Amino acid sequence: MGTIQIDGSTPKLTIGNATAEDATILFDGNAQDFYIALDDSADDLVIGLGSTVGTTPIIAIDENKLSTFSGAITVGVDDTGHDVKFFGATASSYILWDESANSLLLNASTIDLNGTADGLILDADADTTISSPTDDQIEIEIA
Repeated sequence: MGTIQIDGSTPKLTIGNATAEDATILFDGNAQDFYIALDDSADDLVIGLGSTVGTTPIIAIDENKLSTFSGAITVGVDDTGHDVKFFGATASSYILWDESANSLLLNASTIDLNGTADGLILDADADTTISSPTDDQIEIEIA
């Protein structure tokens, strides 16, 4: 079989028939198989390793838009990074890895870093600015 094309003003491909069963697209490789599937037992959209749905999931997305990654996450490659932003539950609270500045920026109403007894404990509130203008210096400004 060659190319499959679906035409029309609102093309749609439906896999499955609304019954309790896994619906799968299988990539049958020479050395390794991968799948994209609806895992009906978990009601998750899954990208996985192998040919049996649910046995070796790599990424799973559930009905609440929660994503699970079952392995390491790499953003960019060495010497070619990307910005990565994690938002908190409070408005305007986030952590940003800024690839162009090679900096980790913390923008939050409170900042709390905890370590072990030998580590670092740093706590700040909304009126505190923490910066590192050089590699060997940390500045803390309290407004």
